[in-house]
Amino acid sequence: MFLIYSDGVLIGQSALEHGDPPMGVALGEFIPAAAFAAARLEAVVSEQQEDIRILRGLSLRTSDQKLIRCTHVAVIECGESSNPIGWEVECMGFESPSYADLFPNHVKAYDAGIQDR
Repeated sequence: MFLIYSDGVLIGQSALEHGDPPMGVALGEFIPAAAFAAARLEAVVSEQQEDIRILRGLSLRTSDQKLIRCTHVAVIECGESSNPIGWEVECMGFESPSYADLFPNHVKAYDAGIQDR
């Protein structure tokens, strides 16, 4: 599992089970921690859809607390704000460790011609 932080506070985790290696994108179901309730108040409504809110400016760590340097980490919340359907986390622009080091199964599946989106 990967850990998602907002301003140094753990707000949730994800297996980042899906990916697009050529684009350097990993995404997956977001599992909120208790601190997410306060952090989600900072989410902004998507310009394209009113029932989607996005929480940006997050950071990503491995399960053993090693920082993953990437350019974008965001949680997307779908549904009515008072009764969300669920959450997804998107990460892209992996600098260190590399995408291939973090997600060898995504790369292997892509190389084998398996689409994972």
